[in-house]
Amino acid sequence: MTHISARRLDASPEAAAAPAAGVTRRGSPAAIEAPTLGGAKAVRRTGSRDAAESSAGRFLVGAASGLTLAQCARLVTGLLWLGWADWWYRQSSAGGAPVIATMQAAAAVTIMALAVLLQSEAGARRLDRALIFGTLVGVALVGIDAGTQSGYGADELALGQGAAINLIHGVNPYVTDFTSILQSFGSGTTMTLHGTVVSTASYPSLSFLLYVPIVALMGDHSYAGMIVDMLAWVAAGAILWRLMSPAVRPWVPVFLAVPVLFQSIVFGTTDSLYVPF
Repeated sequence: MTHISARRLDASPEAAAAPAAGVTRRGSPAAIEAPTLGGAKAVRRTGSRDAAESSAGRFLVGAASGLTLAQCARLVTGLLWLGWADWWYRQSSAGGAPVIATMQAAAAVTIMALAVLLQSEAGARRLDRALIFGTLVGVALVGIDAGTQSGYGADELALGQGAAINLIHGVNPYVTDFTSILQSFGSGTTMTLHGTVVSTASYPSLSFLLYVPIVALMGDHSYAGMIVDMLAWVAAGAILWRLMSPAVRPWVPVFLAVPVLFQSIVFGTTDSLYVPF
């Protein structure tokens, strides 16, 4: 009994507090011995690195979740501008297409940066005005360039312009066969249930009157009809942006520039004529 008591009295507090060799306390980071230069031993704790990586991940998630819907819309508009810049570079035959592509790509990158960095409401509104203006100009230029490269894809635009031509020359457009007009504009045709081609102006009534001023100004065989449709789409975008609240306005450029809607106008459909009304 005396011997055991002596051993307990001889144990120092430091010795009692030191963990046994090879034993790691529960909940503490694992200790890994790694050799260093000079043969010295260095202890690297994996727990601290895991904590740093976790903090970085939470920061990235927080930054992404902190974006508002308006900021997301501005970012999407910038991506659409990049897409149209690629179109100018790859598909346009205009002489200044490479310059336009470079300028639009630079503007798109700037827009996406400002969409995230701008925090003031006044700055965001100025950016929205620049976005709608740039989108309207860009859409009009792309539409005119693309629509004048390969003729009219849809027969409704060719028939509408043909009716406007006849009216200018004093001919009743509702009793005229426009087969030659369809061929001259290289447009497709619509078949009836009887297997014949639709070659007369039929619908909607008097819609071709909107083409008359531009056809009279530019000539019978110009791309006046497509230009009128594009101007109607641009006017609809400007009116829509003006009518929307500031919180919704950032989405209007997305609506105008998204290809699924915009390409139908370039193809030759005339639906954009009634949108502003």
